[in-house]
Amino acid sequence: MGFIFAMITALILAQFNAMSFAELSLMFPEEGTLATYTQKAIGHFPAIVSVFAGYVVVAVLAIPVEMFLVDAMLSQLLPGLLPEKIGPLLILLLFTATNLIGTDVFARIQNVLAFILVSALILTGVVAISGASEPHPVLSGATVDWGFAGVL
Repeated sequence: MGFIFAMITALILAQFNAMSFAELSLMFPEEGTLATYTQKAIGHFPAIVSVFAGYVVVAVLAIPVEMFLVDAMLSQLLPGLLPEKIGPLLILLLFTATNLIGTDVFARIQNVLAFILVSALILTGVVAISGASEPHPVLSGATVDWGFAGVL
């Protein structure tokens, strides 16, 4: 129930965000972004700060977070194969090298990677539904408590 409570909270926050942008788009006759609305509401400098906080900071922090996630996944899936933080650094070096060669490399392999991703998702779904890797367990014992008593 904790997960469901978190999803309901995220839905409420997303709705507030959507309603705020809807109200702003009705208040100002021209199309706008976060910078446009902030500039018209409270000035140029806060608009610059909001764009920096909304886009640049998120972009800068996304790569380290994703690298930590890759490291955590590799350490769980393949324990002891690579030393800590070497896998993400190798991936980063590979992407850096291919970017220096040119972005055409990414364009050429994008279809192959998309096909591999979709195939892996389909294969995972078929294995999970069919129980091919291991049979579905027989459920017994206590049922799920659908109350929010443990959440709040």
